[in-house]
Amino acid sequence: MTVKQAHIIVTGRVQMVGFRFTAVSIATEHGLVGWVRNTRGNDVEIVAEGPAEGIDAFIKWCWIGPAIALVEDVRVEWRKPTGKFTRFDVKY
Repeated sequence: MTVKQAHIIVTGRVQMVGFRFTAVSIATEHGLVGWVRNTRGNDVEIVAEGPAEGIDAFIKWCWIGPAIALVEDVRVEWRKPTGKFTRFDVKY
């Protein structure tokens, strides 16, 4: 199994729409670990690590987000997996 890590920035109307908590659910469904948080710039920042197929599916979901979100862009930076995460959490 190929493990990947993605650092993701999601922009648009992505705060106050349940994005972080839905991201936890979707990431967990795909066997991913890492974290999600709001940024001061009104974006959502994510570090997701896990199976390549799960990362790819999660990134596709990020382009959609929860029903009331309006995603404008998803930027992905690929990083070397660290293996330090044990679950997917909301980071404050």
